[in-house]
Amino acid sequence: MEMRICNFPECGRKYRSTGLCDSHLRQKKQGRELTPLRARNVKPRESKSCRGCGDEKALTEFREHRHGYRIGLCRDCEAESYRKTGDRSTNKRER
Repeated sequence: MEMRICNFPECGRKYRSTGLCDSHLRQKKQGRELTPLRARNVKPRESKSCRGCGDEKALTEFREHRHGYRIGLCRDCEAESYRKTGDRSTNKRER
């Protein structure tokens, strides 16, 4: 099935209802004139907090999951957890 996109010119966001994306639909419901949306100003994430030791570490210190996201334990804590449990799939801190 093809993903439907917003009918507003040059929007490109995912279709929600009545042919509009969430943001343009909100403008319409508020009785405002439909206007182009500002570009999202999302800063790329450079570090992450480890669930095991609690330290803020660079993303390169975390293994990447096969679905593309970074797992919760840093490499050091993950190795320690593996030594204790012998199970790499848990990736959970000891309680």
